[in-house]
Amino acid sequence: MADVRISPFSSLKHRNYRLFFIGQTTSLIGTWMQNLALGWLILELTNSAMWVGLVAALGSLPVLVLSLPAGVFVDRSNKKRVVVWGQFLFGMQAVVLTALVGTGVVRAWHVALI
Repeated sequence: MADVRISPFSSLKHRNYRLFFIGQTTSLIGTWMQNLALGWLILELTNSAMWVGLVAALGSLPVLVLSLPAGVFVDRSNKKRVVVWGQFLFGMQAVVLTALVGTGVVRAWHVALI
């Protein structure tokens, strides 16, 4: 029987998977950093654990409420266009929040709404 060695990184030999893996890793690190920063910002603004939890819950609410209708919409739409627009809108949220924080006018309800 031949000695077959399987490496845990053998899947990274494939270019498309490697691109996916690097992109997904970068995206997830950015998402984690943003979630941490939002919680920290809310804590600095309100000094309230309730507000931190509320903002975290509100961040998950659209996934809970819109998953099924969004799935139907995406199945009937151009998937690339939906992803591009979705990423654009997420970017705009970050730009608005950056502007609010940068100008010093940010309030807890701004973050909860965004």
